[in-house]
Amino acid sequence: LQQQINSLTLQVNQDVLLAQVDLHQQDLDNLKLLLGLDRVTTPGDVDILGKLSAEVLEGGLVSVKVTDESSRTIGVATIDPVKVDADSDGKDDATGSDGMNIIINASVVDDDTRIFVTPVGNTPIAWIVSDVKWGKGFTISVDKPVLNAADFNWWLVKETQ
Repeated sequence: LQQQINSLTLQVNQDVLLAQVDLHQQDLDNLKLLLGLDRVTTPGDVDILGKLSAEVLEGGLVSVKVTDESSRTIGVATIDPVKVDADSDGKDDATGSDGMNIIINASVVDDDTRIFVTPVGNTPIAWIVSDVKWGKGFTISVDKPVLNAADFNWWLVKETQ
């Protein structure tokens, strides 16, 4: 009788251990789903669904993925010089440029958006961010018509409390 009790106890303990392992595996699977570990192919990467909040974010290179052109938060822009103006409207007939402004379409712009613009290369002109339109975008303007293409990098950052 004692041998049967020991055998049943061993079997029950094995079943309990297997059930615990299965529950732990389910917990791990849920964590992987939440963190997006099952959606990435590179070890060490994490893909989180939703918003990530942190008191301090420490890292190296910041990478911004553009998934929707109308709501992009980073980009490049060029103010082209006016070369062809057959109808005297002040704009290049080929590019539409007036040589002084470039409109950046960015639907995410609002009162809490900070706009950072950096000229690229030799851009010896004064420039400003002008005509910021909520939900539409903004304009990069220079103080005099450019003689050569003026390139700019831009980045939008939303300030929250």
